[in-house]
This record gives sequence, structure tokens and C-alpha cells, in this order.
Amino acid sequence: MSLPGGILEGLSEAQREAVTHDGGPLIVLAGPGSGKTFVLIRRVAWTIAERGVAPETIRALTFTNKAARQLQEKLSDMPGVGWQAAERVRAGTFHAFAASLLARFGDLLGLPAALQIVDSAQRKRLSREIVRDRGLFRASLGQGVDAAIERAWKMLDTIRNTGMDLDIA
Repeated sequence: MSLPGGILEGLSEAQREAVTHDGGPLIVLAGPGSGKTFVLIRRVAWTIAERGVAPETIRALTFTNKAARQLQEKLSDMPGVGWQAAERVRAGTFHAFAASLLARFGDLLGLPAALQIVDSAQRKRLSREIVRDRGLFRASLGQGVDAAIERAWKMLDTIRNTGMDLDIA
């Protein structure tokens, strides 16, 4: 059961099952270096070439920008796909996809229109400013600002994980 040009060529049985899965959306979870991007590229190619799905209706999510770029580049070489179709597939990271959803539907969640997502370095810098400016977690400050920040984050995680609502507005 191999297509001319080899979309299924070189796949293990489990990978072949993932590529040819016809039950709708599919999540491929595996460890680093196990061939997730390899399978994803072939899954998208199979979906376009064999199932006739329009490329612009496909959302391929990866863990890294590098994997998303690889997917687009290698997809264009797949039989039955080509570069024009590959460019129309929406490939990106989980984070980029989530950010696009928040930008588009944030108002429905009560988020501000000018939503800004911060990275871990910005989060730490903002936390440090808040702890210092407000004099929070003084007991932990004796061990340094970073210890106070860790205590604050642990407390927020505990509150969040217990389902409590922080109405601090």
C-alpha cells in the first residue's frame, strides 16, 4: 500500500497508521527525534493528495518554529502536493496558534483589545518589579528577590490549580 512517489515510503507501521488515519483530527505525541515532523509532513501530504482536502483548511501544529518551517519546505516536495499547495497549509507552533485565537476571540473571553503576551524573561522582570515595588513576600526576600518571585509563582499556581478565582481587578 504505497503511493507512487513514496508518501508512505520508509514509515513504520505505527507511523503509517498515523499518516493514513481517516477518523478526523489527529494528535501525534512522541519524544524528541522520534519522527513527529516526518509523520506530520506525510500526514498533510496524504490528506491533500489522497483525500482531496483543500490545503488552506489544514492547520498543522508543531512544537517549534523550525519544525513548522521544515514541514512547509518538505511538504512542497511531496507527490501530489507541490509548493503552491504547501504554501496554503497553515503550519505553525502551538503558541502561535493560541496567540492567533486570543487575538481573534479575546474579546469573547473578556481580554483587552491590546493583549500582550509576555515571554518567560519578561514575566520574571515584571514579577521582580511588582515584588519590589509593592514590598510583597518580605519573608522570602531575605533569600533574594528570585526566591520571593518563586514563592509568588508557586502560590499563584496553587490558587489556579484549586480552581479558585483571583478577582484582583
